[in-house]
Amino acid sequence: VGTPFCIDNGVNISEPPCQGTFSNDAFTGNLSLTKKAERTSFTASLGQSIIPSSIGAETLRNEFRLRANHGFTRTVRGNVGILLFNETIAAATEQTSDFDRDYLSINANLEWRFARNWGVRGAYRYVKIKDNRNQTFPEADNNYFFLGVFFTGTGWQF
Repeated sequence: VGTPFCIDNGVNISEPPCQGTFSNDAFTGNLSLTKKAERTSFTASLGQSIIPSSIGAETLRNEFRLRANHGFTRTVRGNVGILLFNETIAAATEQTSDFDRDYLSINANLEWRFARNWGVRGAYRYVKIKDNRNQTFPEADNNYFFLGVFFTGTGWQF
């Protein structure tokens, strides 16, 4: 059994009761625009949010997303998308000011329904991360491939 502890703004570790509060006046929200055609839709969105980070501090995330969905046939559909975002510490301190990362994610999905509730889905995603403050490991690239069978029922899916 471990001892409980508090993380104050991602920097100071202390025992409960936790001291200090965090406030940030940053705007959070999302603006999205969608254009639908007969079998295709295009979506662009721009947003800003505050999310937890891996180092225990609150992160300010600015993102831009483009996505296109297309129904090729009644049973085959797919989409492609691109996501660009930046994450920085919302209230940087001396210990957390080195957190500043840019991300690029490109993905493509293709889905085939071979029965009413069953289908096969394949996906590819490329992710590039650039750490603007870390000179030891400034960039990383990842490639993800996915192939799976899915079931969709009334109100639930696998």
